[in-house]
Amino acid sequence: MEIDEFEPKRLDLPPEEIVPEQSLDLAFEDAQEECSKVIERLPSDISGIGSKAVERYLLRTEFGFDATELTEAFGVTQSTLSKQTNQVHRKVLKYPFLARVISAIRSDRASASPPESMDRTLWEGRLEIGSKTIHTVVNYSFGDVSSPYSWKVSLRADCEIDDQTYHFRSDYLIDAEYGVLLKRSLRGISDADWGGKQHFQQMRTYQVYPLPHPEIVTTDGSLAESLQYHVSRDIKSAFTQTDWKSIERRIRLAEAGDLVESHFAEQGLSETIHQGVSLHWQIDEYTKETRRRDNLEHLLRHYPLTRVHQIPADTIDLIWNGPIAGVEDFIEEITRTSQVMYEPGHRTLWSLRQV
Repeated sequence: MEIDEFEPKRLDLPPEEIVPEQSLDLAFEDAQEECSKVIERLPSDISGIGSKAVERYLLRTEFGFDATELTEAFGVTQSTLSKQTNQVHRKVLKYPFLARVISAIRSDRASASPPESMDRTLWEGRLEIGSKTIHTVVNYSFGDVSSPYSWKVSLRADCEIDDQTYHFRSDYLIDAEYGVLLKRSLRGISDADWGGKQHFQQMRTYQVYPLPHPEIVTTDGSLAESLQYHVSRDIKSAFTQTDWKSIERRIRLAEAGDLVESHFAEQGLSETIHQGVSLHWQIDEYTKETRRRDNLEHLLRHYPLTRVHQIPADTIDLIWNGPIAGVEDFIEEITRTSQVMYEPGHRTLWSLRQV
């Protein structure tokens, strides 16, 4: 899978029209065959649920068949269907192993394997959007055992206007094992009044895409190439629709001490790590922030169909990466510093409990 021709696409269109959508429709019989591959991997003694219930859960949540279709196909009532799918859903949340096995249905369908094993720059140049010149760099990184992803594409875009530089950062993190794409975005500003130092907003934004997804076009067999459209949409949205003045006001208030300091919101960006560890007393705080982010991203990859607060506390403990704080403190903290947006491929990801 080659990615040598990576380039931002369709920048002449409005942001909402840049990313093309593909149909994920699949014949019922073909979907059942895909489900059978997953059911075969489930140990009979771990889930405590039957294969029929698992099949109906997968058809409902992973393939998007609605309740009416399923009740007619299997000759059951909606009450029975609801009981079965919710039972499986609770088990998936309780047992990380079960969630991992079921995630194979996404990774098998999404062709999410790393395109290369060598880090490199995919594209670098200047984009003209309206009257603005956007300095843009897109990098590719291969994951390893210490990385919270299998591979990623990273966008760095900067726009200089008068004495200020606006920064937009977006990382597209692909987990090949779980078949999930996480997009992590952050905005920041450099100002001559701050000596050119970069200051980023406190709130990171995550978008969670269970794969395959109608907005992740892989008709050419390349998940990496499909990100060309997302890079274009995100750049254009950032520099035509962002309220930069509002971000600037919040950063200036934080610098004045009127808000919680946001020095650690930008952690994980190589060019700003030194801000988090420049003072000795900040090292522990930087470590905590890094752990929070890594744990959040692990949860979002492991359970892409479920909002974080719905995951049982004891389940989070099972896959927790080192002690930081209680689960309740963790949830409260990530909601303060991270906005999570689930991007369902179909409506059932939102309405599972309403079957």
